[in-house]
Amino acid sequence: MNQEKKGFGVEPLVTGPSIPLLPKHYRSYRLSRVGKYSRILLLLAAFPLLIWSATYAFQQTKGILCLVSTAILLTSLITHRGRQGIRVTLLVAMTLNVFALAINPNDVTRNHVVTPELIGTRILLLCLVIACIFEMSAWIKGCSRTTILKTLAWGTLAIPAIIYIFAVPLVETIWETVEADKNKLLLRDPNWNVINEATFRAAKFGVFLVFAYLGACVGSFLNVVAYCIPRREPIGLRDSRCPTCHIKISRIDNLPIFSYINLGARCRSCKQPIPARYLIVELVVATLFGSLFLYELTTGGQNVPDLGVVHKGILWVILYPKWPAILIYCFHVFFMSAVLILCLFEWDKQRLKPIFASILGIVFFLSAAIYLPLQPVPLSDHLPVPSLNVSLPIQQLLKLTIGSLFGWAVGWLFGSLFKTDHRSILAFGFLLTGMVLGWQALLQVMVVFAFTSGLIRLSHRLTKLLEPCPTTILLFAIAIHHPFWATIANLWRFS
Repeated sequence: MNQEKKGFGVEPLVTGPSIPLLPKHYRSYRLSRVGKYSRILLLLAAFPLLIWSATYAFQQTKGILCLVSTAILLTSLITHRGRQGIRVTLLVAMTLNVFALAINPNDVTRNHVVTPELIGTRILLLCLVIACIFEMSAWIKGCSRTTILKTLAWGTLAIPAIIYIFAVPLVETIWETVEADKNKLLLRDPNWNVINEATFRAAKFGVFLVFAYLGACVGSFLNVVAYCIPRREPIGLRDSRCPTCHIKISRIDNLPIFSYINLGARCRSCKQPIPARYLIVELVVATLFGSLFLYELTTGGQNVPDLGVVHKGILWVILYPKWPAILIYCFHVFFMSAVLILCLFEWDKQRLKPIFASILGIVFFLSAAIYLPLQPVPLSDHLPVPSLNVSLPIQQLLKLTIGSLFGWAVGWLFGSLFKTDHRSILAFGFLLTGMVLGWQALLQVMVVFAFTSGLIRLSHRLTKLLEPCPTTILLFAIAIHHPFWATIANLWRFS
């Protein structure tokens, strides 16, 4: 019987001790001869590096970093215990720290003599880079497709942070080292290195993230507003529920952007897909808040004509608050958020509720009428006529009224050209634009709007998509015009 099975190609069972396989952690090193020899060379280099880094740690405090990095490298080569993601994170973190230490121009003398400590640091850096490559390849091969997609999503969100915090100061330091400018080296603070610079940039980037994520939270709220108002449902006094299974969404699953990525765009309870619109709106509003933070708030409103705030930077505008710049930033981001709500109504083919439009218009009108710097451009500016001889409050009311009426007329005109069924939404969007930015800025937005509409008509696919939703083009025109508002205004201002 065994012979018959053997004749049909069935291999006999092998008895005896089995050959132990390498742990899962080491499989990346045994996929090729390069991996096997690389692990052997890393082990041979790690033990002398451990002795060197221990000696270096007794001489200088910077050696402690090398000692910890060598210990992590040696541990990852010897043992496979622990979660692989944690090992990869520790190796990458140590590689970045040693990289910043190895290229620090303060460790290079004026005669460019490379010290023994610098040689050892660069050898350690090379070993860490090789280990990171094999560790990350093993971790990626062991991950599921969902985990890889989530990692790519988080990596995409982290790219701006990595570029600003690590890449920019590293490139600047490398350039200074290559340029070898003695004056810069003499003026350089010996206690200031790449790690200090990265820490300082991380603090500034953290403030930026606070404002950007506030925008994502506002975007999440706008999704609720656009869903509830046409259905006459309460906005504030309601629990977030899945529209399919109607199960209450927990707080951990209700975080803007993060929960969408963490859940893989599916409901935790019924596994039904979550519409991508929720994520898109949150990202759009986060982009609006973040971009205005960069070019309007931190610059002290340099993009706004006649604002008059001379301070710049996060420290002097936010931490030492300059309220004219902060309030006009809030005024503009919530104005753009209001236009985005109109876009969502238009996409859903919902009509604009008169009571909602009235409340929104009254809020913006009273805000600009009470606090005059919210619309700093004078009414007679850009006209070859002398300024009006009236008080500032009266002039502000006239300015708001004229801008609103002019915007409403322009909106109805463009609505007639687009032949849209929701002409009132576009007209109200232009009304808010004239009220918030003034009639001068409304003319500039009109030009951008008309030019963008003409470009869209060149593409049949874009025309079919956006022609029924012209308020989306209006929001795009406002976002494009706003950074260059003061520059464009100065080009056609009468002296």
